[in-house]
Amino acid sequence: MDNSSTRKNILKKIREALTAPSVRLLPESSDGLFYRKDDRSLLDRFCTEFAAIDGKLEVCREKDDFHKKLSEIRNENGWQHLYCSTASFRTDFGLDALPFTGGEVPESASAVITGCECLVARTGTIVLSSAQEYGRALTVYTPVHIVVASADQLVEDIGDGISKIVRRYGRKLPSALFFASGPSRTGDIEKTLVKGVHGPVQVYLFLFAANGDYVTDQPGYQSKIIEL
Repeated sequence: MDNSSTRKNILKKIREALTAPSVRLLPESSDGLFYRKDDRSLLDRFCTEFAAIDGKLEVCREKDDFHKKLSEIRNENGWQHLYCSTASFRTDFGLDALPFTGGEVPESASAVITGCECLVARTGTIVLSSAQEYGRALTVYTPVHIVVASADQLVEDIGDGISKIVRRYGRKLPSALFFASGPSRTGDIEKTLVKGVHGPVQVYLFLFAANGDYVTDQPGYQSKIIEL
């Protein structure tokens, strides 16, 4: 076999292919929605999606309600120590009255309490960033992650959440963003679903409504919360 002749033929075909106009194999891009439109409120959609990914939602009427529910859940689960790096949370919600650990995060910490950047309604995702007081590692350090947020942090989609973060920080964007969709889980090991491998095994969201109009006071919504 004449290898040089074969090589010349291959190179000739490559040159011809490069000079010929290419055939577009992908459809034209669209600026429209890539998912089905949902007319439900952001709150309804988030609550449904968050429950579907094993998130645990607690709706709070006021600060005392948060403290009471957190204490009840702590007692039910036998959490020995809670950790929170957000000073305003410790003061506003009276966390020092609980078995609370300040300073460095101890290995004995059962749960961590943080805020978040926003809540994505379409996927039930909690968006966190390294720019907030909890930093990079705190949200995956303990078996339980407790998030405190308000309804005015709800956005439609992940793109809207990123836009909100850009507006907030401008040129000083966080060095990292984290998208937490329920507890950590993986099926890599023998296709068996395991929780808590790369992060918390439980995620709780304590949700306050915006502007003083509490979620449970909205017409027709309390029954929805109870169902979840």
